[in-house]
Formats: sequence, C-alpha cells, structure tokens
Amino acid sequence: MARKRSSRSTKRTKRSFTTPVVVVLIVVALIAGAMNYHFVVTKNGFKVLKKSHWGPKDTFVDTRSWGPLDWIDHSDLLKAMVNNTINNLKDDVK
Repeated sequence: MARKRSSRSTKRTKRSFTTPVVVVLIVVALIAGAMNYHFVVTKNGFKVLKKSHWGPKDTFVDTRSWGPLDWIDHSDLLKAMVNNTINNLKDDVK
C-alpha cells in the first residue's frame, strides 16, 4: 500500500522548487537591467551612464589606462561620456 505524501512535504517540495526559480529570475532581471547602462571606472571615480543601445558591449569598463585609440574603439561609450559631461554643465548653469 502506497503512503500518501503529507501536505508538509508537498509544501516543502514546492518551496524548494520555487525559491531557486525566483532567485534565477531576479538575477536575470538584474543582469538585463545592467545591460542598459555603462558602469565606468575613470581616473576621477566611478560613473554610471545610460547606454544608447541595450547590450553587453561596454557594460563594465575600466578606462583609467585608456589612450585616444581606445576611445575610438568604444565610440558608444565616448558618446555617453560626452553627453553626461554636457548634461552636467547644463545643470551647473541652471
């Protein structure tokens, strides 16, 4: 005769399945959200800039040792940095 599972073990099984799924969904959402921003380490500190296009390119960047040619290779990041500087100057004028 087969024993019925107790409601307690059924709840535990549901919880043990649901928790990892929820954690994975949260992690995926955070990563997808991070793909909308450039997280940049500069000589002057740390900056978070809005990307013009969603994607993994230049999401996490350390520019402290970059030269002019590096900036040419990362034109989207350069545009974001210039736009950020212009917006900061506009805010200072107001």
